[in-house]
Amino acid sequence: MKDCLIIGGGPAGLTAALYLARFLREVMVFDAREGRALKIPKTHNLAPFPDGISGEDLLGWMQSHAEIYGAEIINDEVLEIPKKRWRIPCDDRKWHHHCTDRYIGLRRDQPWPATFKTGS
Repeated sequence: MKDCLIIGGGPAGLTAALYLARFLREVMVFDAREGRALKIPKTHNLAPFPDGISGEDLLGWMQSHAEIYGAEIINDEVLEIPKKRWRIPCDDRKWHHHCTDRYIGLRRDQPWPATFKTGS
């Protein structure tokens, strides 16, 4: 039985997984691999990457970091969240846990277009 299941493998879900795993909680992240962050061609919003980083690369770094501390990442879609919160079904498996956190981001086909200019 896991301490916490996290539904959503985007930046918020992976950050939560990292913190929980560092606090020695057994964490499992469900990631359907359909989030908006995967489709970002290059973001310049992160100080460690002044030349930018793709969303796919960023999530790869974040996932690796969470896994170092013991988080388990399952690339699967959660089919439902039942009222009895101790089992989460995915395909033909059910996962048992103590709590569920949901980090469900925005789904869009394309990232938002830039609507402002930088510089003078």
